[in-house]
Amino acid sequence: MKETQKEKCPFCGCELTAENRIVFDGAVMCRDCLGEQTVICADCGQRIWSEAAYDVNGNTVCEHCYDDYYTCSGCGRLVYRDDVYYDDDDNAYCNNCY
Repeated sequence: MKETQKEKCPFCGCELTAENRIVFDGAVMCRDCLGEQTVICADCGQRIWSEAAYDVNGNTVCEHCYDDYYTCSGCGRLVYRDDVYYDDDDNAYCNNCY
């Protein structure tokens, strides 16, 4: 009888079973690697690849949410669009620098 080849996680090489097999964004992996290779966007809650994530003042966000932030012209901190203040020249500022 021919033995079937076991499916392995492409990230860590562990054997995938019905209990630990996860498909994310078309990629098959184990549950542990899902936690290591992906993160949850702090703003919208969507799971994204870690390599595609942005750091916003210590929070991880996806590209879509990152587009909602502006860099303060005073301190360089990222500021959410609803919290941005503009001067007469349309420079963006956080509350502290404005």
